[in-house]
Amino acid sequence: MQLVRPHVRYLPSFAAALARECWLEDEVVRSEARRALRQLDSDPDAFLARLDMGASSTAPLWADDSLLARTRAFTLWIWDGEFCGSIELRWYRGRCERPLRIPARIGYSVVPWKHHRSCATFALKTMLAEASELNMESVELLASWDDLASQVIITRCGGVLLDALTRPHQHATGKSCHFRVSLK
Repeated sequence: MQLVRPHVRYLPSFAAALARECWLEDEVVRSEARRALRQLDSDPDAFLARLDMGASSTAPLWADDSLLARTRAFTLWIWDGEFCGSIELRWYRGRCERPLRIPARIGYSVVPWKHHRSCATFALKTMLAEASELNMESVELLASWDDLASQVIITRCGGVLLDALTRPHQHATGKSCHFRVSLK
């Protein structure tokens, strides 16, 4: 298993996973997946560029067209010969505080047909090392209140529960557990 930078050679497997909407958590996410598939068909290079570390969030990100503060982000795909999921690290340019309106600095998801294979644990441990290399002192993550598997993974990777939050409407609704992982 490895984390790979999104690349054109991985797009067929990624697109096949997106097309299997059964694993996408809600209609907002499914809509984003359909939009991503359309962009993959029309301009795969632009889609890949959006996932690159140097990209700034300047375009509408949420369904209500609200804008996100300028952040840096990069996405890596979890790969075992096919697409298993993705993990993303986000932060303000020049700052390590959690970006405004972004629910977590590290976010990840694994397709259900790859659950119970340690994909998320591997990806989170690897991304924590990347964040440490960027001299971040800590990172924050959210896990849905009822997602016990993610809570265990985050805890095993050093996460400490800070509090419970209610997610804003742009994200999956409901209560979430808010964790911090110290990197120093």
